[in-house]
Amino acid sequence: MSASARETMRVLPGFLQPFLTWLTGMPFSDQQPLVHWTAGGRAIYAVATTSIGIGLGICIFNGPPVDLLCLPVSWLLTTSGMRDLYAVIEHYCIHNSFSSSRLANRIVGELISTTLLAAPYDLFRHDHLTHHHTTRTDDDPDVRFLRTTGFRRGMTRAEFRRYILLTSLSPWFHLKYLASRLKWNFTAPPYRVAITVLYLGGVAWSIAVTGGLVEWLVVFAFPAVIPFQVASLINYHSEHRWLDHEPGLGRIHTARVCVGRFCGDPAPQISTSNVPSWLAAWGVWWTRVLFVHLPYRLFVLVGDQSQHDLHHRRPGSDWANAAYARRDDILKGCQGWPEGYSDVWGTMLDHLDACIEDPFALSSGSHAGAMTIGAEQGATIAGYRHC
Repeated sequence: MSASARETMRVLPGFLQPFLTWLTGMPFSDQQPLVHWTAGGRAIYAVATTSIGIGLGICIFNGPPVDLLCLPVSWLLTTSGMRDLYAVIEHYCIHNSFSSSRLANRIVGELISTTLLAAPYDLFRHDHLTHHHTTRTDDDPDVRFLRTTGFRRGMTRAEFRRYILLTSLSPWFHLKYLASRLKWNFTAPPYRVAITVLYLGGVAWSIAVTGGLVEWLVVFAFPAVIPFQVASLINYHSEHRWLDHEPGLGRIHTARVCVGRFCGDPAPQISTSNVPSWLAAWGVWWTRVLFVHLPYRLFVLVGDQSQHDLHHRRPGSDWANAAYARRDDILKGCQGWPEGYSDVWGTMLDHLDACIEDPFALSSGSHAGAMTIGAEQGATIAGYRHC
């Protein structure tokens, strides 16, 4: 594996490397995992993140008025945990990859979807398995959904960014999305509708007894609707490329539309002999880590979302430790695949921009290796990392 933004971070102390691997989504070629995650451990982590976010929100809501300024931190953690439960845990339940028991997969999936009023197990499974076979084609359920939000293929970068911003702020988008979620939960199989009714009845009873309607709306309902749906919109768009051409369904198509999304900037390459410049460069770098990359990692790239291309290539891979599984697949030569993995480094905007620009139209050479693409540099191919 050749140099990448991650490789430049070797200059930092070893105790920081596990955090940087989680943050960026990419380990070093010779790095071993600090913790080997299990499916159950990943579920506990997602529940814990959600609970911490909600607990923090309750403390903030019941504290001095000035504490309300910290609510965005609570919303970020709550949304992160909810997205982790839905986009990762329930996602692998519908693939029957969370547990060896199909019944356990269904139970966990239905509990998550009921609590979040998200797509029930059967609907999620049907649409998502269709998505796997029709990724980014006109028959893809994700594409059909995004068209209802005003997206169209062929947008310029400026048009696309404007569309993302206006849609994220649109009350109509959020109302339609929420209405769809409610419809899914009340048109599901009878047993699932009964669970939904019991759940909402329990919520209503708890609010009536405690008088905590405003608290529930602020601490739970808001992050479960607005930020949750914005994160969903961004993730739907950036997890696959919007290529103008469709080379036919098959492995070349999958390899080209699927992309790895990695957070981070190259570490500063400034000599310590120039102390003011060295301190300034590292100050900017850490500021971007804490206030740009970290929120994005928590908000959109939950769980294995950075390595979502691995899931499309090898659905049966070790999703709970996807960063290392993807790395190992590259080191083994991406066996059975005509083209390697593509890496997009940077921020949320980099990932969004790169997915509407076709790197294959910019290069006439072989695509046998994985590419490192930086949208802030005009989505040019910055280098190859051959499998």
